[in-house]
Amino acid sequence: MLGDTFAGKTSLVLRFTEGYYRDAGRSATVGANFITKRLTVHGVTCKIQIWDTAGQEQFKKIAPMYYRSAAAAIVCYDCTSPPSFQTLKYWIHELQQNASCDDLVIAMCATKCDLVDA
Repeated sequence: MLGDTFAGKTSLVLRFTEGYYRDAGRSATVGANFITKRLTVHGVTCKIQIWDTAGQEQFKKIAPMYYRSAAAAIVCYDCTSPPSFQTLKYWIHELQQNASCDDLVIAMCATKCDLVDA
């Protein structure tokens, strides 16, 4: 999971892995969080390992060590923050430069869509 700070990455991960959204007003992720989730898809059990990385400027230099060997990445942006969308290019470029997987899958995810009209 990559994206700017407060882009909603941790909330998205918690919703997927634990079934709930993170309360608003919580502090930003520091460094990265590691979460695993087991899924059964078409009768096959898979173990998904998720690195929820921090988006703050001071952590950008260490982020590649979390996604270097990733097979897939989700790049998040906050629908309520146009600058967050603009930095998608940065995160995608970082993935392309630093990930070792030749066929890395990159997905973009818009977060906080429920807050656009709020």
